[in-house]
Amino acid sequence: MLALKLKIREEYLRLLPPLPPAEYEALKESIRVNGLLNPIVVNPKGVILDGVHRYRACMELGIEPKYVIKKFNDPLEEKRFIIESNLMRRQLTKFQRIEAALPLIEIERELAKKRKLSTLKKGDELPDPQKFGERGEALELVAKKIGVSHETIRQALWLIENAPKEELDKLCRGE
Repeated sequence: MLALKLKIREEYLRLLPPLPPAEYEALKESIRVNGLLNPIVVNPKGVILDGVHRYRACMELGIEPKYVIKKFNDPLEEKRFIIESNLMRRQLTKFQRIEAALPLIEIERELAKKRKLSTLKKGDELPDPQKFGERGEALELVAKKIGVSHETIRQALWLIENAPKEELDKLCRGE
């Protein structure tokens, strides 16, 4: 198998909050001492889906990173994987987890729409587009995945839209 040239996609980096410097240094030290224990997950084009920080640490340490290729049938499923694989592993406050999971709501709605359209037969009437993946259903699904109630997500959405930046920063710090 030919080695892939691994790449970082900026769009994917923006899906999650950055790793704090102290956590990155601890990760880098662990890789220096123990080697890369978990392979980096990439798509068939070499775009890193999980393990950007492990990859960067390996590059800084001069270690050849191990990787596995994961294929998805839909770019939305790829994005969902990126978010979900990182959300529960990172040391995030509840509010940071919710913020990071917000794109999952739209992803789940879009995937529901695609599933619904794929089941239609020729001549079937198209369903009301407003009913695809109702936001409430997507909120509940995402809430279960990140271990909070759908009401907590609703409250966080209100805060994100209405609270002053200083208050949002405090929430991110867990204050």
